[in-house]
Amino acid sequence: MKRIVFLLLILSLSISLSLYDILQEVLEKDGKISLQGTEVSIFYDESGIPKISITRVIYGGNYKLRKEYLAPPFLLGKVIIDDGIKKIEYLPNLGRLSISSTGFINNSLEIKKRIELIKKNYKIINIGSETIADRKAIVILLVSKYTNLPTLKLWIDVETYFVLRKDKYNSEGRLISRSFFSEIKYKKEYYYPDDLFKPDPLWKFKYIINEPVFKEIDIKNLKEISLELPFGYILEKIFLIPQREDIVFYYYRYTDGINTLSLFKSNIHIKEFRESKTIGGFRGVLEESPLWKSFMWQDNNWTYFLIGDIPYDKIELFLKKIFP
Repeated sequence: MKRIVFLLLILSLSISLSLYDILQEVLEKDGKISLQGTEVSIFYDESGIPKISITRVIYGGNYKLRKEYLAPPFLLGKVIIDDGIKKIEYLPNLGRLSISSTGFINNSLEIKKRIELIKKNYKIINIGSETIADRKAIVILLVSKYTNLPTLKLWIDVETYFVLRKDKYNSEGRLISRSFFSEIKYKKEYYYPDDLFKPDPLWKFKYIINEPVFKEIDIKNLKEISLELPFGYILEKIFLIPQREDIVFYYYRYTDGINTLSLFKSNIHIKEFRESKTIGGFRGVLEESPLWKSFMWQDNNWTYFLIGDIPYDKIELFLKKIFP
């Protein structure tokens, strides 16, 4: 009987909403659902040995989040809180408190723009249904239209649209991370006290790291940098990062709807690059990991630094498309 009800839920969901609509519901409800659960996160690096962490997760609704690390031992006591405005990360073993902008997308217009980009750049495939933490989920796979490789696989609660499990792949189709809830309990809105989502007065830290204050710049009059890059990336925002009076530092943020690509431009001159490499006429420093590739080079008294998840054999193509 339970299976029949579950199949009816999946069927009604599929008929009433397209897969892109379901994804939009996921983004719109992210941060608005009140719940508590245990989340297991796995990262797969080049060593082939999975790195596992376990967290107690609390969502308070109204864009409030608290994560408490339970394992591994060296992360025990680490806490992340997000109140929808800023995110605070407390690392007791380092005596450090880091403050950055919220991880939630709480702007409906931004969500719609992101969904349109995803429609443009990704195919969504209905894989079927599974049970995660005793919750029924529809499973969808997002595949790049440019590489035909998987990018993201989601297990979505058919009743709440909360993501119960997520598999992330890099640009070359390799699984790099997996997170899933081993247990989850939904609560009524505002079930948790606000103090849970504020720094604990008993936290002990030696120093605070604040994210730099970014000054957003209007994109309309941009001429020196391309508005679009290969694989459907579009320039989302430009920021001026304040430094000394004699130093100019620009940050160009591109997105394809799921991934982010960052380009930094500065008048800081580097006399000599170590282990330089030439790619498509650009001579600079190439570094890579399973998560990203980066390339730093100089041109016309400017230093550029590009970083993002770019297929290795497409780095030259991206470099050549940066300048109009």
